[in-house]
Formats: sequence, C-alpha cells, structure tokens
Amino acid sequence: MTSEIIDTARLLQNILDTEENPEVRTLRQGSFSIEEETLNDPAEVIARFKKFGGEGWFCTSESPEAYILPGELPVDEYPLHGESASGMDSLHLRQNGQGGWVITTLTEDNSIPTEDLLYETILQTRGETSNLRYVVHCSLLGSSLRPQTARFAGFAD
Repeated sequence: MTSEIIDTARLLQNILDTEENPEVRTLRQGSFSIEEETLNDPAEVIARFKKFGGEGWFCTSESPEAYILPGELPVDEYPLHGESASGMDSLHLRQNGQGGWVITTLTEDNSIPTEDLLYETILQTRGETSNLRYVVHCSLLGSSLRPQTARFAGFAD
C-alpha cells in the first residue's frame, strides 16, 4: 500500500468556487517555514525592517499612526509592532514582554508534499487605509480545516 498526498486544495477549491466566499481568494497546498529571533536594541529592530524592505506597516510608541512601508522609518523611536511582506517572505514584529522584541520570518514552502493548505484572505480596514492581505496556513484535522498561523502578504485593493 502506498501513501499518497490527496489533492485537498483542489477538492476544497471546487467547493469554494460553488459558494459565495469573497474573503477567500485562493487555496493551495503548502506550508510555512518559520524562524524567530529575539532582539533587545530598538535601533536593531528598525534596521532589520529597513533591510528586509517589502511593503507593510510599522508602529512606534511615539506615533499615533502606522508608518507605511516602503517608506522612511524613524531611527530614534520605540518599536511596538509591525509586518512587512516581500514575495514569499514576511517579517512579523512583536514585543516579548521582557523589554525586547521577537522578529519572526515566515516563508511559504511549497516544495515538500503536504496535506496542509494555504489560502489568502483580506482583512478590511477603516477609512482611507488599504486592506490587508494574509496567507493562512491550515491543517486538515478530521473533517475540519484548522488555521495554524498566518503571514502578512501585502496590501490589497
């Protein structure tokens, strides 16, 4: 008996295509590779976002509005959180509760056969701000599709 990866993505996409489900854009097989790094210097956090590039958003304690990337980031403000996307990679910033930050790099990995699925979804924002696009990684557990993690994938129209 051989083990085969079921084309779950195609099966579920057929179901989605028959229903009105505008928030789900695509469904495909794949997963993420995830790397985390802890930083303690705010200037180093800002430098990592500048080096990564891409498009996204970045919040500091000194500004009531998010900085939109690509664009200038402050060199002397205290980072709170942010996300940036470049191709198949995303950078996610959060505080670690101990005076530092965790930077998580999420990369889409479609090279390994898997039954896990990725789908794109749009989060709507208020006012003039662009909507946010995310790719969600989920696993099929029994007959349920369970989200595992999500990566910022850029702005949406």
